Amino acid sequence: MEAIMKSATLCFPLRNDGMEILLGIKAEKIGAGLWNGYGGKIEGGERPAQAAVRELFQECGIRTDEHALERVAALQFYFDAIPSFFVHVFFVPVWSGTPVETREMKTPRWFSVKGLPWDRMMSSDRVWLKKILEGKKFLSAHVHYHTEQTPDGDAVLHFDRLVEDRVLRSL
Repeated sequence: MEAIMKSATLCFPLRNDGMEILLGIKAEKIGAGLWNGYGGKIEGGERPAQAAVRELFQECGIRTDEHALERVAALQFYFDAIPSFFVHVFFVPVWSGTPVETREMKTPRWFSVKGLPWDRMMSSDRVWLKKILEGKKFLSAHVHYHTEQTPDGDAVLHFDRLVEDRVLRSL
């Protein structure tokens, strides 16, 4: 039986002209206990941007709309060589409200983009998110983790694709 990738979103709210990025600590599932952006699975019939807006509000209480999202990457995650997630990544430069802690995401905190807690984030973030913050937009990557339960600093097997892809702009 062939595995089907689940579609998901990942959002990074920005402020101060993109010099600060909002992260929260994941409370459960993949990456629990690590700093991460906000997002989740795309529900039936939703477009990625719709899901991103919904998940952002559910996970940290801030509001935005689809037109304010900036698509920056499409990531395909594999756990033990099994296709698992296709993740649409967005920057969110325009939003309203005050970030709050939720059941899914704890301790919302603004970080300077030059001082992210890389050692307390998913190990793949150290590669692909750094590239995006350096200006490589429309990044396409295939990320291979050794196991879904322990995606820590030693768990990433490799990236077999990590390129800028202008086609992503139109997705």
